[in-house]
Amino acid sequence: MDERSFRQMQEDVERSADQAGERAGGALSGKFGAALSALPGLALATGAAVGAALIGAGKAALDIASQAQQGILDMQAQLGVTAETAAVLGDQAKEVFANNFGDSLAQANEMVIEVRKQMKGLKDDELGSVTSGVAALSDTFKTDLGETAQAANVLMEKFGLTSQEALDFVAKGLQDGLNNSGDFLGTISEYGVQFENGKVSASEFYSVLKTGQQAGALGTDKAADAFKEFTVRIQDGSKTTADSLKSIGIDSEALAKKMATGQVTTGEAFNLVIGKLREVKDQNQLMQAGTGLLGTQFEDLGKKGALALDTTKTKASDLDGATAKVNERYNTLGQLMQGAWRQVLLQLEPVGNLLLSLGNEAMPVVKAALTQLGPVVTQVITFLVNGFRQGREAAGQFAQQFGPQIERAVATVTPVVQAIGPLFKSVFTLIQTLWETVLKPVLTAVAPLVSGAVTTIGNVLNLVVRTVTGVVTAISSLLRGDLGGAVRAVEGIFGDMVTFAVRQFRNMASTLLGLIRNLAPDMAEAAGDILRGLIRGSVGDNFSSMSSQTGKINSRPHQA
Repeated sequence: MDERSFRQMQEDVERSADQAGERAGGALSGKFGAALSALPGLALATGAAVGAALIGAGKAALDIASQAQQGILDMQAQLGVTAETAAVLGDQAKEVFANNFGDSLAQANEMVIEVRKQMKGLKDDELGSVTSGVAALSDTFKTDLGETAQAANVLMEKFGLTSQEALDFVAKGLQDGLNNSGDFLGTISEYGVQFENGKVSASEFYSVLKTGQQAGALGTDKAADAFKEFTVRIQDGSKTTADSLKSIGIDSEALAKKMATGQVTTGEAFNLVIGKLREVKDQNQLMQAGTGLLGTQFEDLGKKGALALDTTKTKASDLDGATAKVNERYNTLGQLMQGAWRQVLLQLEPVGNLLLSLGNEAMPVVKAALTQLGPVVTQVITFLVNGFRQGREAAGQFAQQFGPQIERAVATVTPVVQAIGPLFKSVFTLIQTLWETVLKPVLTAVAPLVSGAVTTIGNVLNLVVRTVTGVVTAISSLLRGDLGGAVRAVEGIFGDMVTFAVRQFRNMASTLLGLIRNLAPDMAEAAGDILRGLIRGSVGDNFSSMSSQTGKINSRPHQA
């Protein structure tokens, strides 16, 4: 085997070993190692996520349960109902909350309480749906919840409407702009009884309000007030009323009899009078008759507005379904998701009740502990305060007693310190000069020797390990009868020794060249050329000699 073949074999073996080790180590480190290293982080992240979710769920459960329990207590206090009734009303509040009304269950409880105050005739089991309807109107048209409920209640009580019909009446009026002046709900609450007394239906009531508003009346209050004034005057039997009716062609006595027997309602009489007033051509006569029968409201509405009032322009069917149209605005994906989340919160209420129960059970123990802890805390604070006071007093006494001595001692030491200060400065300057001029250059010069020694130790240890490994491999091969394997192991040992010699020679040359560069920089280039020539000559000859000997070993026939 020549030098080149031997060196090639050596490099191939080292490269293969290195590559195999890198692949194996890389595989373990990159795959399994990465997986293992990721496990703690994954477990930590999973645990943190689960913990956060549990804490969040527990908090949500406590919140919803606390709001539910507080709502029941508030209902008992504000409505004067029993605990059982309050529990039923609490369930209705949950329905309102589940329908996405109110920012919280607590607010839904307040809504139910307010609607119950305004609509006492409602059954408990319909309070949830009615409150949701009132809340939808209040939210959509920005009206007061209580005022909206009150108006709906008047419509139910005075006109016999169901809760749904009453909500449709209010919703239709809001949709038609009857609340442009902000008096629509108040008009219903204030004048509903007047229209009830006039035997007017809810749709006729609505018609009067709408026709007056369409004719230019500033709000619904004027139109309703005109009707109210008419109901009073048409039945007062006064000469003014009789003369006004006569001026437009109506027999006051005959009309009064028919109204008394129920043949003609107040609403029908109203339509009759308005119709006759429309026929009057003389404007003076019209104004006198109008004010005589409708009072000053005829003037407030104006001739056009007053004569436009009509009870027949709206049918009951025209009001149906108005609330449903309002609710369509809540049929969105966002509302659906919010409703689903609120259902989840309501399902957590039993968990919250359990946590509250546990908390209530633990509260006596906590109170007892706090009771016992109070005196201890007081004693600790008292001890600290007294200690501070005593320390302050002691410090004052010490300063008073030893202050003069301390001042004299400081006065004595100060000149000494001032005198030796320059001496310390001179010493530090000397140390700095020695470092810069002596120690630092010497350490810089010997640095290559230290580096070379460390490298040599590493090369020796590496050779020892590889030699021992080769010997063990050779012996093992001989024991197995593998002479070729033993020979290859011995060849490896010799190859390692050659490599060590080359590396060590180069290391020594490098160390020597480093010293020359530090001590005699001008000679560094020439010394480098000489050392490189020595390396090429010596290493080349040694390699040829060692390789020829190794070749002779390989050329011998193997004994079986």
